[in-house]
Amino acid sequence: SAIVWNAAKTTTTRSVQLSRKAVALMKQYQPAYCLSFWEPSIASILDVMNAPTKLVAVASQGQIYRDNSGAERGLLMRGLHQLCVGSKGKLVPLSVLPMEGAIPQIVSLPRAADEDTASGGYYVAYTTVPQVLYPIRSKLINRRILLFVKEKRVQYYKRKYAKYKHVEVRPTSPEFAKFLAASRGLIATPSRGVVTQAIAAAKPVYLFCPRGHIEQEYNLRFYLQNFAAVTAPRTWRYRRILRLGRAGKVPDGWSGQLMTLADWDESHASRAEARVQQADGLIRWLDQTDGLIKTRLMPMITPTAGEVQTMAAAAAQGSAELGSVNATGVGAEVDSGSHLDPSEAAWVEEALSEVRESEAAAPTTILDEEEGEEEEDEEEEEGEESQDEEEGGESGHDEPPALDMPAE
Repeated sequence: SAIVWNAAKTTTTRSVQLSRKAVALMKQYQPAYCLSFWEPSIASILDVMNAPTKLVAVASQGQIYRDNSGAERGLLMRGLHQLCVGSKGKLVPLSVLPMEGAIPQIVSLPRAADEDTASGGYYVAYTTVPQVLYPIRSKLINRRILLFVKEKRVQYYKRKYAKYKHVEVRPTSPEFAKFLAASRGLIATPSRGVVTQAIAAAKPVYLFCPRGHIEQEYNLRFYLQNFAAVTAPRTWRYRRILRLGRAGKVPDGWSGQLMTLADWDESHASRAEARVQQADGLIRWLDQTDGLIKTRLMPMITPTAGEVQTMAAAAAQGSAELGSVNATGVGAEVDSGSHLDPSEAAWVEEALSEVRESEAAAPTTILDEEEGEEEEDEEEEEGEESQDEEEGGESGHDEPPALDMPAE
């Protein structure tokens, strides 16, 4: 419900402004191609304008549609495809594994580093919805955990984790990759970038999945199917997401596994060799990024010889028409835009002014989760923790002991 609510707010508050800006830019530049990174509504805008502009969308969501897992057939995913790609556009997947027509997931790989073993080492944790990771408060209390959150939310989560001395809240920064490389492993939600970074570094990964997030549920299944580095909880909600029985056993052929957080912490050595082998294969695929962009993406946004000839002919015709207009002494009107209908010229100029102002200010807009949902999500996660303990998991602790933190 939270995801639907935030999507509805974004649509109602920003769609009109986005449409005005997009239409104004299209009228001004008349581009032959539009390269989109999964921007909602752009396909609909081009269709409504009946623009000849060719849309090419590049997105990690493309892997879902190309993978034929069944998730792409849902109503929400079909609707997103229509909004972001449309019936005429082309979708280029950003893929974690080799896939026809795809280019590798674009991530910055951490430099190799020796594991920091001081005081038993540490884990890094990251997610855009930190309440999903609440189990780290009472689990792994003998391990230091660096929790990275958006800078604007650091103080809020410092208060939430104040009494849990083993959890250190930090703002997300480029240093994250450095800490990941020297850590024992990653605790996160199934976001493509950070999980791919960890797998490429041969780090163990433990994934918690937000409730009702279709894309991340797909990612969870994908990572468990293909990578030995990945583990998830074995509670009933995860068995439902993964379509497993009560036994919680992953199907034969899957590389990942389900187990409690404490058992995962003790199991790293048993899967080290498989992690290293799969990391090598992943790095080989990611190293092909530049070459595949040139061979698979660039031809889609580069005109052919025939198209160049057609555009040249159209330009020549336009120049001839412009010369005819100048001969009548009204060329200045064309340059200024006053040849347009007054009502149309006014809103086009207003939209272009908004574009220029937004580019100068360069604001960053990030939707925050409603704080009122924090306690509800916290109760849900604690309920699953209790069930996990009843099934043989580790015991929780309300007041974890303070740890002596090594100086960084």
